[in-house]
Amino acid sequence: MAKERILLILVFVLPLCLYAGSHTQDRYPPGSVAVTDNAFSLFFNPAASGYRSEFQLIAYFPEALRSYKNEYSLLVMGGKACFSGEWLCSGEQFYQRWQYSLGLPAGKWLNLGLRYRWFGTVEDKGEIDLGFISRPWKFLSLGGVIQNVTEANGLPVVYQLGIGARPLGKIITLAIDVTGQKGNNDLEYKTYIELKPVDGISLSSEYYPENGELRLGFNINLINSGIGFVENGRSAYFHLSNSKYRTIFERKARKLVVFKLPQTIHEEPILYGFRKPHTLKALIDKVKEIAKDKSVHTVLFVGNNLSYGFSRLYEVRNAIEELRTSGKHTCFYSESMNNGTYYLATACDKIFLNPAGTLWLVGFSSTYIFIKDLLDKLGIEAEYEHIGNYKTAADMFTRDSMSVYYREMIETLLEDFYNSFISEVSKTRGFSVEKMLELIDNGPYMAELAKEKGLIDDCLYEDQVLEKLKKTDKAKLEIVKIKRYSKRKEFREDWSYPAQKDKIALVYAVGSISEGKSKKGFYSNVMGSETIARAIRKAREDKSVKAIVFRIDSPGGSALASDVIWREVYLTTTGRNRKPFIVSMSGLAASGGYYIACQADTIIATPYTITGSIGVLGGKFNVQKLCEKIGINTATIKKGKYSDYMSIYRELTPDERLKLQKIISYYYDVFTKHVADGRGISQDSVKSIGEGRVWSGTRGKTIGLVDIIGSLDTAIEIARQKAGLSNKDIAISIYPKPFNYIFEVSVSDFFTRKTYFGKLLEKDIKFYSYLFDLWLNNNENVFMIMPYIIKVE
Repeated sequence: MAKERILLILVFVLPLCLYAGSHTQDRYPPGSVAVTDNAFSLFFNPAASGYRSEFQLIAYFPEALRSYKNEYSLLVMGGKACFSGEWLCSGEQFYQRWQYSLGLPAGKWLNLGLRYRWFGTVEDKGEIDLGFISRPWKFLSLGGVIQNVTEANGLPVVYQLGIGARPLGKIITLAIDVTGQKGNNDLEYKTYIELKPVDGISLSSEYYPENGELRLGFNINLINSGIGFVENGRSAYFHLSNSKYRTIFERKARKLVVFKLPQTIHEEPILYGFRKPHTLKALIDKVKEIAKDKSVHTVLFVGNNLSYGFSRLYEVRNAIEELRTSGKHTCFYSESMNNGTYYLATACDKIFLNPAGTLWLVGFSSTYIFIKDLLDKLGIEAEYEHIGNYKTAADMFTRDSMSVYYREMIETLLEDFYNSFISEVSKTRGFSVEKMLELIDNGPYMAELAKEKGLIDDCLYEDQVLEKLKKTDKAKLEIVKIKRYSKRKEFREDWSYPAQKDKIALVYAVGSISEGKSKKGFYSNVMGSETIARAIRKAREDKSVKAIVFRIDSPGGSALASDVIWREVYLTTTGRNRKPFIVSMSGLAASGGYYIACQADTIIATPYTITGSIGVLGGKFNVQKLCEKIGINTATIKKGKYSDYMSIYRELTPDERLKLQKIISYYYDVFTKHVADGRGISQDSVKSIGEGRVWSGTRGKTIGLVDIIGSLDTAIEIARQKAGLSNKDIAISIYPKPFNYIFEVSVSDFFTRKTYFGKLLEKDIKFYSYLFDLWLNNNENVFMIMPYIIKVE
């Protein structure tokens, strides 16, 4: 049926394009200053290119079908700018004309543009044009151009105004342009109509009522290219784009997308030179994009021993479950599965494991080290004070074994995580909780035994899986790898543009909290109070930002730096420029990480989030005995009794220790008061759940530290609702802007990853690196830091 419609269009329209009406003096294709916004916009309105980020190349031949004149134009569009070179003939004289335009947003619905035109082989001066386009609604467009504002070459200023409308969306576009000259009261009118009866086919016309001139145009798109005929058959053009055009010629074969999952993912967007590491949000957005693609039948996820952490896995798993609910057939293939990989795989319809692979389904464990005995042998003493029995961040330095409070927290967290894991996995695989517990206690499993127990669906190699899945539909599926699928950007045809939509700011707060600017830490990133506070303030003061989502993945850090960030949150939720402020917790939002969250309107966590740790500690390392052992002598000259009380070269005196305790008590009182005010509960209630104790997201909700169990998408949706925005009219703006770490080198880079031994240590070192970051990057000695990073294996 589609082919018949194309034939009818070609048979009836092309003759009209070739022989209709008389020829106008205008060389250009039909268009309007109000509606034309592809590369041809360079000939109509320079402001229109500001709506475009796509690349487009057009080769235009004004006299292609009726003349042997060697006239042609090349137009290039990209990055909100257009450039053209024209080789033209006037009588017997050939000349070149060059044009450049730039369009930039000047508000939510307004674009302004500048065009400069100059000539290559004649002595005429360059000409400057100014333009604007305003699109307050998706169906209305207003445009205007002032040509030759400097009246160069003795030519008058020309004014053009246009109004365009789309009463039926992209199917029909209507426009009226009015043109006048400075010093002349006569006006010229032009009507413009464009019809798109099917995807990829457009019919356009211009009509001048004064002289009855009619020009018709015809364009047909392929996937990344197209051809058109315009100007009564005299002109033709060919165009290319890096984006995919809507076209009926697109292959209709249903797709099998092979989605290879990265081994690790980052929380916030960062840059390493020109390389952008994978982020959680980008991965989830891609899964959501596939869910909406009607051409996709099956998605095969491929991943081995993924290292995302259970909180991020929870969010990815939710996205896969939504993909499955949308009607897509979902499968998972792995060569080797750890607990996390299997947890993710169970969201799919089918699970396939390499015949030689292993399913390491063995339950959860967590191991911690204590180095007090080592420090004693070295002559180093950790002198730390803390508020709360559970504030055990310094225990690895001050104790030789785990305290009863430390053990209680670990056991409670593991129990919460384990219960969530068992509940979700048993439900999707059809096991009872009791059966699931039994299966875990008998793990790990080789592939065949895992299949026999019903933990996976089949033992196959990847090529066998692909061959099997290709035949699941009546017709064979087209295999598309995710890298190729991700390059399929569509050439926009609507009048809605992300850069000019209402925005929700997404502010990332990732890493241990330190004073100053964000930087690369010992093994991970360090969150600088100056950087994050500025990002929140900038989002608050931006009128196009209607709500803020604060994404936290932090164990805490400097007490002072935490308070600097908290202040900006407080001003956002209570000040003059108040905006909805929603916190989304990733794997960690504890101690200082919770301090900067507590003032939010709504706090969202996953079941696997570690939060709370409302407590303070402070102190220093004393290396006096180490110096004596290795022959280092020191001499201190001071003015003021306590000027060197935090010196690492001597121990604290009793009265200095008392002063430290008072400072810590003060910070603890401030901490608990802020939490009480932010959460709307009494300070005594906060202290009862404080004392440095950490909680899972699930228990955090029960005791009032968390409002909702959900994901980053949940936080964005709540922010949208609180700001009163429609779902289709928002854009996400990232704060702070991604930093390029190509010139930053981590200390750990020198002694990990380079050797086999270093790679073995790498897994453990990174879980304690935040402690090194604190001591290396802060000038103070009072911290809001959680007791530990829990590593579940």
